[in-house]
Amino acid sequence: MNGFKLRAVSQFWAIAKLYWLGNEKRGAISLLGLLAILLFANTQVKVFLNTVQGNLISALSVRNSTGFWQGITVAFAGIVIFGFLNSGYGYLREIIGLYWRKWLTHDLLNQYFQNRAFYELSNFDKEIDNPDQRISEDVANFCQQSIGFLVNCLESILVVIAFSVILWSISPNLVIALILYVYISLYNYYCFLW
Repeated sequence: MNGFKLRAVSQFWAIAKLYWLGNEKRGAISLLGLLAILLFANTQVKVFLNTVQGNLISALSVRNSTGFWQGITVAFAGIVIFGFLNSGYGYLREIIGLYWRKWLTHDLLNQYFQNRAFYELSNFDKEIDNPDQRISEDVANFCQQSIGFLVNCLESILVVIAFSVILWSISPNLVIALILYVYISLYNYYCFLW
């Protein structure tokens, strides 16, 4: 099973490195860096809104109407900022996927049309119809899913780190207990798989 995973990662990297480490790397890595900054800002706004929510609940519990309405105003401003950041992050994510898709489609189609490969494929392998369209569709799925997977992993890591810092400030023992719980859960999961 580990051999399959390593082979899949190796095959993925063989395709991805052509774009990310090739002649497009400067622009691609710049956009990825900007995306990381937006993700970080997005996570910080989530933490801020979580704090505001806690303050709102505290103001409600002590019946502090002034604090409650101030919290509502701050929360509204935070939600507006979060909306802009989230929209920018989603837009940039799609742009990165689109640029990667365009480059990879162009590269693969160039290979397809070199050395009469298209002729060989269309005349000697009748099972494959419209290979150029299949290449285009597969590339679109590959790029969008890869970017989505990367961004979701980065976002999850940032959120876990940010909220772990908050939890650590409340009780370090809770963070240690959660880390142990995750470790034991993962250990049991992998033992179950084997």
